[in-house]
Amino acid sequence: MLAPAKTPRAIVNQLHREVTRIFRLPDVQQRMTAIAADVTLIAPEEVDRMVAGEVKLTADLARQAGIRAE
Repeated sequence: MLAPAKTPRAIVNQLHREVTRIFRLPDVQQRMTAIAADVTLIAPEEVDRMVAGEVKLTADLARQAGIRAE
């Protein structure tokens, strides 16, 4: 789950806590298992690092390919 850029960290943290709480409920876990869903909960800071890494990788690939924004 992602939130819009510049969402206040307090809101992001609250969303993370609530989503984590909900996904840990036994009935939710049973439903996820029933549909073979593999849910991985990661901290907001890790999502920040992952997104930053993907942005850098994409920018580097675009630069190497000579792709420029118009």
